[in-house]
Amino acid sequence: MWSREEKEQRLARLVCGLMWSREQKEQRLAHLLCGVMWSRKEKEQRLAHLLCGLMWSREEKEQRLARLVCGLMWSWEEQEQRLARLLCGLMWSREEKEQQLARLLCVAEDQIFGPHLSPLPEDR
Repeated sequence: MWSREEKEQRLARLVCGLMWSREQKEQRLAHLLCGVMWSRKEKEQRLAHLLCGLMWSREEKEQRLARLVCGLMWSWEEQEQRLARLLCGLMWSREEKEQQLARLLCVAEDQIFGPHLSPLPEDR
Protein backbone atom coordinates (compact mmCIF):
# COMPACT_ATOMS: atom_id res chain seq x y z
CA MET A 1 0.00 0.00 0.00
CA TRP A 2 1.40 3.36 -1.05
CA SER A 3 0.72 6.58 0.79
CA ARG A 4 -1.59 9.13 -0.85
CA GLU A 5 1.45 11.27 -1.69
CA GLU A 6 3.19 8.32 -3.38
CA LYS A 7 0.03 7.55 -5.37
CA GLU A 8 -0.23 11.17 -6.51
CA GLN A 9 3.43 11.28 -7.52
CA ARG A 10 3.19 8.04 -9.47
CA LEU A 11 -0.01 9.09 -11.19
CA ALA A 12 1.52 12.47 -12.08
CA ARG A 13 4.42 10.63 -13.73
CA LEU A 14 1.96 8.54 -15.75
CA VAL A 15 0.00 11.57 -16.90
CA CYS A 16 3.24 13.33 -17.86
CA GLY A 17 3.81 10.70 -20.52
CA LEU A 18 6.04 7.76 -19.64
CA MET A 19 6.81 5.65 -22.69
CA TRP A 20 5.02 2.50 -21.54
CA SER A 21 2.77 0.41 -23.72
CA ARG A 22 -0.98 0.93 -23.43
CA GLU A 23 -1.29 -2.35 -21.51
CA GLN A 24 1.42 -1.33 -19.01
CA LYS A 25 -0.23 2.07 -18.49
CA GLU A 26 -3.61 0.46 -17.86
CA GLN A 27 -2.14 -1.99 -15.34
CA ARG A 28 -0.38 0.78 -13.44
CA LEU A 29 -3.46 3.01 -13.51
CA ALA A 30 -5.53 0.16 -12.07
CA HIS A 31 -3.09 -0.12 -9.15
CA LEU A 32 -3.05 3.65 -8.61
CA LEU A 33 -6.84 3.91 -8.62
CA CYS A 34 -7.08 1.43 -5.74
CA GLY A 35 -8.23 3.01 -2.48
CA VAL A 36 -8.03 6.73 -3.30
CA MET A 37 -10.85 8.24 -1.23
CA TRP A 38 -11.07 11.92 -0.29
CA SER A 39 -13.76 13.72 1.65
CA ARG A 40 -16.34 15.82 -0.19
CA LYS A 41 -14.69 18.96 1.20
CA GLU A 42 -11.28 17.93 -0.20
CA LYS A 43 -12.84 17.18 -3.59
CA GLU A 44 -14.57 20.56 -3.68
CA GLN A 45 -11.33 22.33 -2.76
CA ARG A 46 -9.46 20.59 -5.58
CA LEU A 47 -12.25 21.43 -8.04
CA ALA A 48 -12.14 25.08 -6.97
CA HIS A 49 -8.38 25.18 -7.57
CA LEU A 50 -8.87 23.63 -11.01
CA LEU A 51 -11.59 26.08 -11.97
CA CYS A 52 -9.20 28.95 -11.21
CA GLY A 53 -6.14 27.17 -12.55
CA LEU A 54 -5.97 27.71 -16.30
CA MET A 55 -2.93 29.96 -15.86
CA TRP A 56 -0.85 27.21 -14.24
CA SER A 57 1.97 25.48 -16.03
CA ARG A 58 1.23 22.38 -18.10
CA GLU A 59 2.76 20.13 -15.43
CA GLU A 60 0.70 21.70 -12.64
CA LYS A 61 -2.52 21.38 -14.65
CA GLU A 62 -1.84 17.71 -15.39
CA GLN A 63 -1.08 16.94 -11.74
CA ARG A 64 -4.24 18.65 -10.54
CA LEU A 65 -6.37 16.97 -13.19
CA ALA A 66 -4.93 13.62 -12.19
CA ARG A 67 -5.75 14.25 -8.54
CA LEU A 68 -9.28 15.35 -9.38
CA VAL A 69 -9.96 12.32 -11.56
CA CYS A 70 -8.75 9.93 -8.86
CA GLY A 71 -10.59 11.79 -6.08
CA LEU A 72 -14.04 11.65 -7.62
CA MET A 73 -16.47 8.86 -6.86
CA TRP A 74 -16.64 7.56 -10.42
CA SER A 75 -16.62 3.88 -11.25
CA TRP A 76 -13.26 2.31 -12.08
CA GLU A 77 -14.28 2.17 -15.74
CA GLU A 78 -15.13 5.88 -15.80
CA GLN A 79 -11.90 6.80 -14.00
CA GLU A 80 -9.84 4.74 -16.44
CA GLN A 81 -11.60 6.34 -19.42
CA ARG A 82 -10.90 9.84 -18.13
CA LEU A 83 -7.27 9.05 -17.31
CA ALA A 84 -6.84 7.46 -20.73
CA ARG A 85 -8.11 10.70 -22.29
CA LEU A 86 -5.59 12.66 -20.24
CA LEU A 87 -2.75 10.40 -21.35
CA CYS A 88 -3.82 10.76 -24.97
CA GLY A 89 -4.18 14.51 -24.55
CA LEU A 90 -0.48 15.18 -24.16
CA MET A 91 -0.20 15.53 -27.94
CA TRP A 92 -2.93 18.18 -28.24
CA SER A 93 -2.37 21.88 -28.83
CA ARG A 94 -2.82 24.27 -25.92
CA GLU A 95 -6.25 25.30 -27.24
CA GLU A 96 -7.38 21.68 -27.54
CA LYS A 97 -6.13 20.93 -24.01
CA GLU A 98 -8.05 23.89 -22.60
CA GLN A 99 -11.23 22.73 -24.37
CA GLN A 100 -10.74 19.21 -23.02
CA LEU A 101 -10.07 20.57 -19.52
CA ALA A 102 -13.31 22.54 -19.70
CA ARG A 103 -15.22 19.40 -20.68
CA LEU A 104 -13.70 17.39 -17.84
CA LEU A 105 -14.48 20.14 -15.34
CA CYS A 106 -18.14 20.20 -16.43
CA VAL A 107 -18.36 16.45 -15.82
CA ALA A 108 -16.59 16.86 -12.49
CA GLU A 109 -18.94 19.65 -11.38
CA ASP A 110 -21.96 17.47 -12.12
CA GLN A 111 -20.36 14.57 -10.25
CA ILE A 112 -19.63 16.63 -7.12
CA PHE A 113 -22.42 19.19 -7.01
CA GLY A 114 -25.10 17.48 -9.10
CA PRO A 115 -26.28 18.77 -12.50
CA HIS A 116 -28.58 21.35 -10.87
CA LEU A 117 -26.09 22.59 -8.27
CA SER A 118 -23.14 23.49 -10.46
CA PRO A 119 -21.35 26.49 -8.94
CA LEU A 120 -20.79 28.32 -12.25
CA PRO A 121 -23.65 27.46 -14.62
CA GLU A 122 -23.29 30.72 -16.53
CA ASP A 123 -19.74 29.80 -17.54
CA ARG A 124 -20.67 26.55 -19.27
